[in-house]
Amino acid sequence: MDFQGYVNLVNKACCVMSIKKDKDDIGEIRIVCANDMYKKSMGEDRYHDNMLYSDLVPKDRKFDQFVYDTAIEGKPRHTYVETKALESWTDMILIPLVQDEEYGYCQFMFEFTKDPDPDRLANVNIDTAAEVIKNCAIFRSADNFLVALSSVTENLRKKSDAERCVVIGLQEEIKKVSVLSESIMDGYKPMREILPTIPYEVVTSWIDTVGDSNCVIVSTEADMVALEKRNPEWVKSLRHEEVYSICFYPMFQNQRPIGYLYVVNFDTMRLAEIKELIELTSFFTTSELITYNLMKKLEDMSSLDMLTGVANRNAMNNRVDQFVVDANLSHTPYGVVYIDLNGLKRVNDRYGHEAGDQMLLNGAQIITEVFRGDEVYRAGGDEFTVISFSNEEEFYAKVERLRDKMSYPNDITCAAGSYYAPIGGDIRKAMSIADAAMYLDKEVFYEEHPELKSR
Repeated sequence: MDFQGYVNLVNKACCVMSIKKDKDDIGEIRIVCANDMYKKSMGEDRYHDNMLYSDLVPKDRKFDQFVYDTAIEGKPRHTYVETKALESWTDMILIPLVQDEEYGYCQFMFEFTKDPDPDRLANVNIDTAAEVIKNCAIFRSADNFLVALSSVTENLRKKSDAERCVVIGLQEEIKKVSVLSESIMDGYKPMREILPTIPYEVVTSWIDTVGDSNCVIVSTEADMVALEKRNPEWVKSLRHEEVYSICFYPMFQNQRPIGYLYVVNFDTMRLAEIKELIELTSFFTTSELITYNLMKKLEDMSSLDMLTGVANRNAMNNRVDQFVVDANLSHTPYGVVYIDLNGLKRVNDRYGHEAGDQMLLNGAQIITEVFRGDEVYRAGGDEFTVISFSNEEEFYAKVERLRDKMSYPNDITCAAGSYYAPIGGDIRKAMSIADAAMYLDKEVFYEEHPELKSR
């Protein structure tokens, strides 16, 4: 067959690719010939006929599988994917051609776009389109991102005939990874139990393993061996959890990873369809996750005291409102502590506000340590409030421990007033009683140490 004459008739970048038939693995893939548009797109000075495609662009196991499916199995393929190595999106079409005893051949056409094209993204098979639209509708109609994400992961797992579908959130700035959502078949160990056993360095290495590709796909043992060469620790954990196939997509915001979406032990006979489904869903899930992270950050900023890291007065007021409207909460035994650091104004006046800020930070750390597991709020200035659901004996033991740690002559001292409501009740009244007790304690302190009182 006149391959060169054939590609010259095509008005898009086009080449003919050959793949060597190999019973054990996907054989070597070469570019038999190409038209002028292909050579110009890829760099005429770098191209020559019958070259290994991997000498022109980075080798990609997913692309290898596509060529194999088309040239050897005779299955036409179309996909529109982000090609990170070329900093573009690529619309690819592969069409089967003839075979001989040693090689299979296919026509490969492509077109680059700098940014994702919505029309091309929508150009998928009808079943995939229906699933993607369904998942988008779930996100758009839900009031709670995590609830919606749970439904989406369930849909993806079932559609992929997978053992599990997982979405992991990644916060690089605080080195935290967490399972945002997962759907698993009955009888399998949840990822929430597996993830804590995987070192953080292994989790972050997944991004480097993806490299210039946009995903990691393992559908055969040969794929797993190839992945093992690049990331042995990851494959070690995969084999330990009896993973034999995975379709894995990272999610990015401004070139930084914010999470992963993947399915495990899926129907590998439907690889192309499942890859397309997971890829498109990850595209929309990324957008939703970015919005969720932003809203959560804004919520944290509105409820956290930026200096000390404990909850702020706004969060305390919201908590009090919850007690007022929630009958079950208001009838739960609880304790309240009002704490006022002694001498903050004196420190500010003598040593400056930086020293005063450090005093507040150190005081908050002591309070948080003593009342570990309880709710600690900075009510304002040098005042802190604690709401505790410990039993009465444990509650007062904590109050005494606080007095030991923050009594004269310790570097940081405080006045404290407490009240325990054994059957619950009006928290506003309990806070008022604790506040009054705190002021009495402060008066006693300055009577005993008048030299420490600010003038």
